[in-house]
Amino acid sequence: MASPLKVLILEDNQNDALLMVHELEEAGYDLDWECVEKEKDYIKGIAKHPDLILADFALPQFDALEALKSLKDQSLDIPLIVVTGSISEETAVRCIKEGAADYLIKDRLARLGNAVQQALEDKHLREEKQTAERALKQSEKRYRELFEGVPVGLYRSTPDGGILDINNALVDIFGYPDKETLITAGAAAGYLDPADYKKWQKEIEKKDTALNYVHQLRRYDGSLFWAEESTRVFRDENGNVSFYEGNVVDITERIDRQHELETIVTVDAALRTAPNITAMLPIILDLFQDISNAKGTALALFNSARNELLIEAANGVWDDWKENRRLPEEEISGEVFNSGKMVSFENVQESSRFQTLEIFKGLTAFACIPLIIRKQVIGTLWIGSDEAIGEQTLDLILVVSNIAANAIHRTTLYENNIRVLLESRAISSIGRNLNENLDLEKIFQLIVNATTDIIPNSNRAIIHLFNEKNMRLHPVAISYANKKGAPKINFPKMQVTPHGEFDFDVLGEVDKKAAHMSRGKGIAGRVIDEGIIINVKDTLSDSRYLQAASNTDIRSMVVVPIQNPTKRLGTISVLSSEPFTFTTADEDLLENLCIQATTAIENARLLEAERLQREMAEALAEISALINKSLELGEVLDQILDHTLRVFSVKAANILLIEGDNLKLAGHKGYAVSDEDMEKYNRSIPDLSKEDLIGIMYRNGERIIISDTATHPRWNPEMSFEWVRSYAGIPLKVGDEIIGFLIVDSDKPNFMTDDVVQRLEIFANDAATAVQNARLYSDLETSLETEKATRSQLIRADKLAGMGRMVASVAHELNNPLQTIKNCLFLINQNHDTPEEAELLELSMSEVERLSSIVSRLRDVYRPRPDEKFQPTPIAPLLADVAILLETHLRRNKVTWEKEPGEADLATVNGFPDKLKQVFLNLSLNSIEAMRPDGGTLTVKTMFSEDEKHIGITFSDTGHGISEGALKFVFDPFYTTKETGMGLGLSICYDITQNHNGHISVINNPDKGATFTVWLPLIEIKEKKPTPGD
Repeated sequence: MASPLKVLILEDNQNDALLMVHELEEAGYDLDWECVEKEKDYIKGIAKHPDLILADFALPQFDALEALKSLKDQSLDIPLIVVTGSISEETAVRCIKEGAADYLIKDRLARLGNAVQQALEDKHLREEKQTAERALKQSEKRYRELFEGVPVGLYRSTPDGGILDINNALVDIFGYPDKETLITAGAAAGYLDPADYKKWQKEIEKKDTALNYVHQLRRYDGSLFWAEESTRVFRDENGNVSFYEGNVVDITERIDRQHELETIVTVDAALRTAPNITAMLPIILDLFQDISNAKGTALALFNSARNELLIEAANGVWDDWKENRRLPEEEISGEVFNSGKMVSFENVQESSRFQTLEIFKGLTAFACIPLIIRKQVIGTLWIGSDEAIGEQTLDLILVVSNIAANAIHRTTLYENNIRVLLESRAISSIGRNLNENLDLEKIFQLIVNATTDIIPNSNRAIIHLFNEKNMRLHPVAISYANKKGAPKINFPKMQVTPHGEFDFDVLGEVDKKAAHMSRGKGIAGRVIDEGIIINVKDTLSDSRYLQAASNTDIRSMVVVPIQNPTKRLGTISVLSSEPFTFTTADEDLLENLCIQATTAIENARLLEAERLQREMAEALAEISALINKSLELGEVLDQILDHTLRVFSVKAANILLIEGDNLKLAGHKGYAVSDEDMEKYNRSIPDLSKEDLIGIMYRNGERIIISDTATHPRWNPEMSFEWVRSYAGIPLKVGDEIIGFLIVDSDKPNFMTDDVVQRLEIFANDAATAVQNARLYSDLETSLETEKATRSQLIRADKLAGMGRMVASVAHELNNPLQTIKNCLFLINQNHDTPEEAELLELSMSEVERLSSIVSRLRDVYRPRPDEKFQPTPIAPLLADVAILLETHLRRNKVTWEKEPGEADLATVNGFPDKLKQVFLNLSLNSIEAMRPDGGTLTVKTMFSEDEKHIGITFSDTGHGISEGALKFVFDPFYTTKETGMGLGLSICYDITQNHNGHISVINNPDKGATFTVWLPLIEIKEKKPTPGD
């Protein structure tokens, strides 16, 4: 949970202030902050009592020194850290002298969190000290109030030492049983020496008064105490001393507290002089030895790596404890450490528990005190003495132990911060060195060298790479802390495949056998399996560690995974010959180093892969250009086979093409094929067996790779040659259609590596395209011949249509005279005289009727007939056809066709499919032309109208759009804004849509481009896809 922190920032650059806020939030603080730059605003700000002030050293109207002076003037104890762009050493020292908690350079704000934590802790210590001092002052005040207000020891005595009168308080102070006994003893009885009393008399008689005279007196039981005495001399009228009147106060407690305070100040000053924890611990022991007059002292701190208390310093009779660092009496230490309470014995020789222990020989008393910081026990302090340790001394020891614990904690934090800073700089430097190098072998060595340099107490470091094929870890680099005496080990140079994987095939058999660790076994194997850091404190007691005769010197180790977001690449292991060597701080440091290492390895690996891919792509591009140079199928097949043998260094290759339901051997290189062999290749596809390799590839559409034909269960030697030891079959695909197979044979086992197969597949794709292009070219030649014939027929049909129109016109003109002739002949037929005339009239009428029939038929030649009728037409297939027709045109114009899934994709309309396709094609071509020359995206989508009775098909481009003035004319015949064209395309689309009882709309897009929408009436909805709002 973030710690709340109220911060006042004195800064005239808002960005710098935000950077400070970001660093503090990253350090785990929940900030309430305010930024000011003028003195009056700063004064208001400190009046709100912030927890911390961050101040730039120099501002236009104010600076950090003035800010510090304002704090002093108002007696405010608020930590102020100077954060500036640059500062001289003299200025920095001056800031610290004026009360600054710390200073930082702005380009090193990473230390801000630690600096703030230290400043707040220092303030906390000051407040604790001030509280203690205030408590002491209050105690003294109460003592003085008691002295003034509560009855004290009062007396009246004579010059000869007789006591005239005393009060009970004085009797209690001197410890006498009653007043009479003390009066009988006399005034001089309390002095250490009767002569001292005479001296005291002479002193007070000089001035007739003595105030607050401090000296030691003796009680009735012989014990001494400190007293503060005030006396006044009373004289008679002759000037002779009549009596003394005074009071006595027991100030022993005050004197003891003054002594304690002096001791505390001395201890604090002594501890602050220690430059580091190593120098501080002996100072602590010397201080305790002085306080308690001890014969032996020892200090133990909790070691998190070992999870136990270890002796860090010892002196006196216990000086030899620091040799093995283990406490000789762990039961007492455990009791004190777990309870957080002191254990002490006044006389160990009277205890059966301790009198036989060698460590207490010659000692009388001992105490074991917990060292506590913020309720957390961090260690224990042992004190042994040959005399009893008084309660007062034990109290002082407890107070000083708290000061010592705080000093240890503060120094440890400081040293940790310094270590983190140095480690951060080291990591940054290592990162730069790694990123400046792209040679994998050098990168591996740099990583292990850096590891042994920055991880304390490490003996050596080693990198293992993980081989996913055999699930084993292969060592690739090692470094020893002692470089001079290190054995030289030559690891194989790792290579990278074009697809970015480490090529473990370069390893020899000896190297492969050296990889004795597998995934999930041993420490490194577990790290690879689980992807976590593992710290083995002691290999002798950790069952996860695989013991090996060559590694008997390894007693502790920490292993970190090298991994990217998608896979685990290997491990870094750090080893030591001592147990309990590596801490969580070492784990964090190694993890940070591993992040840098992973980045460097990945960059080098990917760069090498990119280089190989580029070289491969250039080679394949050259091959592709040569293959596609010809469009004659036979030449293309020869080029493919020639390049297969030359580029891939195989012994033989052939190409099988699919023609209908049959396989045909279209070409082969590297061996002769007899008529009998042709039967092996030219087969019917339905007749292929389930075990046939070609049949399997045809059904699955996937390659078949046989690394060694001698051991492969599906290999049929009768279908090939005896010398074939590795085989690769690659389907030749155009889209999802298999048009044939490229078969490659080698006389070497295990020749078809992943790298070779990958390049073969890329080559096969180009080969399939080249074969398809040659086939299409052949089909195109046939189509052109057909088109020629069709054009001739169309010209002839056009001529016939012209003749038909002419004939229809002539027939129309002939029809009127024929009707007149028919009428006349009818009238004549009513009045004929002879049979001969009747016969002639009947013949004439018959011929006229025949002529009328001929004219009627001629007139019908140009009369329009509705030969075609509307038919149910699905929209989706029409759009798919348009996309196929435009594929080349789109690619040439750098336009992307995006068909978005629409709710009306399965809708059907009534219409002429060809006419609707013409509309969609014209609209798409217009959109493509609008996006020239930069290209863009043509988005096609279907949708329903609000009443769900119409379907809308939208064509939206990312071109320049249509001017507002041109929008209302775009569907008019012969209207165009283009330099070429007749302006009939959109007019034709409009007429066709109108004839289908629909309409077209057009709008400009909000960002750029235009959208045309064709609306057509629905007749059927087979399936409506759910929309996000459903």
